[in-house]
Amino acid sequence: MAVRSVATLALLLGGSSPLVAQPSSPAAASASPAASVNPPASRVPAAAVDAPPEPVAPAVITRDDRGQATLRATRLQRHLVVDGRLDEEVYQEVPAAGGFIQSLPVEGDPATEATSVWVFFDDTNLYVAARCWDSHPERMIANELRRDNSQAINGNEGFSISIDTFLDRRNGYSFQTNEPRLEFNWVTLPYGQFTTMLAANRVTITPTPRMAIISLMQFNRSQRSLSTSARLRWEYSPNSHFFVVYTDGRDTLTPGLPDLLSRSFAVKVTRLMRF
Repeated sequence: MAVRSVATLALLLGGSSPLVAQPSSPAAASASPAASVNPPASRVPAAAVDAPPEPVAPAVITRDDRGQATLRATRLQRHLVVDGRLDEEVYQEVPAAGGFIQSLPVEGDPATEATSVWVFFDDTNLYVAARCWDSHPERMIANELRRDNSQAINGNEGFSISIDTFLDRRNGYSFQTNEPRLEFNWVTLPYGQFTTMLAANRVTITPTPRMAIISLMQFNRSQRSLSTSARLRWEYSPNSHFFVVYTDGRDTLTPGLPDLLSRSFAVKVTRLMRF
């Protein structure tokens, strides 16, 4: 039996059911007003969003007969090191949430491999950590290292969370990581699709077969934003490159010259090493 540990850092976790933030112990609740994320009057009860009741400590998860779950986040009393080792004492002191179900191939059936999940928070961050068990580690697929590549989800072993910050079950921010620790982030939109109009112009100049200057200007009508970029690529040696990249973004809603929103300048060198 092999085990993989991953740690994900986020701001707020939601999903199909609410996340309830509570102090790690009754003593912590009475010791300081900061032991609760929100004042009791501003908390949204689980019943208000048609979800299972809030877990009562030391329990961290409750479920209903429809398979929905409500998690309890535990306030950290000590610093947590985000290194994927999961060897701090808090992982022994706080029980993990488990008993997950499948989405594929048999939706609703118990998962064939165990996964243990902890949710913690402090004054600044929310932490989601998972220990993923695998009875056949030799079958694991972990070959995708390109950031924000969808193949990391479709073709690799991975762990994902979705954050429903408005608690409306329509909008969301999702984060995923896989065994080689690739990061993948995306946004869930309420209607799934949207339409915008883009106008772009690209110019490419190649002074020599090994050098190219590429410029791009793009106008986004829905955001009224103007983006420009320029890139110099020089292949100074076979399969070895030198890049200079400039980008900026401007707001066209203001009168006169568009206001500068962002600007970046980067230099990159690649070198082919033969052994």
